[in-house]
This record gives sequence, structure tokens and C-alpha cells, in this order.
Amino acid sequence: MLESEIIIRNAEDMDIPRIIELWKEHLDYHAKYDSFFERAEGSETGFQKYLTDNLANIGLYIAEINSKIVGFILLEIEIRPPCFVNRNFGMISDIAVTKEFRFRTIGKQLLKHALPWFKERNINRIETRILVANPSATAFWSSAGFNLYMNCSYLQI
Repeated sequence: MLESEIIIRNAEDMDIPRIIELWKEHLDYHAKYDSFFERAEGSETGFQKYLTDNLANIGLYIAEINSKIVGFILLEIEIRPPCFVNRNFGMISDIAVTKEFRFRTIGKQLLKHALPWFKERNINRIETRILVANPSATAFWSSAGFNLYMNCSYLQI
């Protein structure tokens, strides 16, 4: 596969059903590492509503090969309380590539298209959450230049 075969573009309403399928695959993959990612019955309906209702306010890019959607990246702007000088920051909420096309630069190309979306909105800090139990995700974000700055701990009670 050549990089030139991959098309990265803004997602449209008609793309949402396939994005939902990728999202389900993405969560199911992560649920193997941590049951916290287990999808609720009918979860795709809620995610579809979120995407449809917010498509104008979020960044949502897809990767296509031969007109088939093989990946997506979801970008959002988070706002911290007014007690902080720097209140707005970017959040990469999801990035997913279907199993068949992982490890072929698609994730990096999606990320490359995400950065200008944040810059256009004067966002100069971008965060993402990485499941540390997933070594490929940890390696991907590290190779993309993301630095670990905070550990998130949890207690299951």
C-alpha cells in the first residue's frame, strides 16, 4: 500500500454509519485490555447521535482506501474552569484504524490532518488518553511526539 492510495478528508453525515462500525471495533479491541471499554447494548445509537448533533463543532476526519473507510480521528476542544490562565486545549478523543490496515501510517496521516484543525482554532496544546495496557497505542503516541505528563489512576470498588 502506498501513502498516495490513502485519502484523508472531513467526515460527512453519510460516513457516520461506517465510522460507528470502526468505533465499535476500536472499543471491542480495547475491551480486551480493560473491561472498562466494554460497550453497552445500543451504544452505537448514542455515539451516532453525538456525532450527528456535533459534526459542525468537532473535528472528524476519515481515512479512505479505494473508497472504503479504514480509519477515523475525532477531535474536540475542552474548556477548563476560569481559575486557569490557559483554559482551552485540544483533545483527540479517538483515533481508530481497522485491524486490516493498522501499522501502515494511516494513524500518522490522520494525526497530521488533525493538527491544522487545532491551529485554526488557536489551540496550541493537544492531549489524548492512552491505554497503557495497549503497547501499540503507547508506541504510536510516543513516536508522534506526545509526552507523558500525568498518570491517571483508578480504583475499582
